[in-house]
Amino acid sequence: MENFTNATHGNETQKEVPLIKTAHDVLIVVLLVAVMFAMGCHITWEQLWMHVRRPIGIIIGMLSQFVLLPLSAFVLIKVLGLGILHATGLLLLACSPGGVTSNIFTYFCDGDISLSIAMTTCSTLVALGMMPLNLYMYGQNLRTESDVVIPYERMALTLVAVTCPVLLGMVVHWKLPKLAGYLTKIGSYAGLAIIVICQTMEFFIFPDIFKNVPWQLYFAVVLLPCLGFSLGYTSAWVFRLKPQVRRTISIESGVQNVGTALTVASLSFPFHVSTVFLC
Repeated sequence: MENFTNATHGNETQKEVPLIKTAHDVLIVVLLVAVMFAMGCHITWEQLWMHVRRPIGIIIGMLSQFVLLPLSAFVLIKVLGLGILHATGLLLLACSPGGVTSNIFTYFCDGDISLSIAMTTCSTLVALGMMPLNLYMYGQNLRTESDVVIPYERMALTLVAVTCPVLLGMVVHWKLPKLAGYLTKIGSYAGLAIIVICQTMEFFIFPDIFKNVPWQLYFAVVLLPCLGFSLGYTSAWVFRLKPQVRRTISIESGVQNVGTALTVASLSFPFHVSTVFLC
């Protein structure tokens, strides 16, 4: 914990969370609701039920997300010799389930939207148990499991925020199919724009995000999603699933929910510490 001590030494007073961080969090909620509503306008109950009835795609995605990816992150941490803070951040990211960003990427990559939504819903639900379990198993070797707070309430609210707009969008698709098509396109492009805005805001929220970052962390952050994409696609290929389904599982396995990782970090550490923690 030497790096952690050095990062916090001489700065015992917790800084106030800036206004831009609050605005960023509000935009994230808007993004979640708008995109999930737009995705719901694109699918039918029959399409969603097909994946629930034959959940092979969902199961493969869950194994990639909660077994293979955290293990890959732990191997990267050990091989690259990452410091305690950077290692914990990478492990948090690997354990966070795929969020709304994966749904947008699936839409633009001509993936299976109904499967993507089913996987997002299931991964958010499964993460309530698997995220703390992974953090406990791998965190014992990083000595961080006692410091991490799992945001169960926020994750449960995320689950509600995912399912309710989707159901509402499916109703619109059922009653007004022509309008639903326009709403899907509007919501998808608006979601993409909000993602760009939120990413830009994070540079102002964490101005020192690239300061004193070792090359090993850059390498790990680039390699981790590549491993997720590869593991997800390969697993789906082994089971001879359709190319559209393979792309969807690959995206869901490789795109991590940075928002969940940020929430865990902000709840687990004071803002001035989490700033260093996330850098």
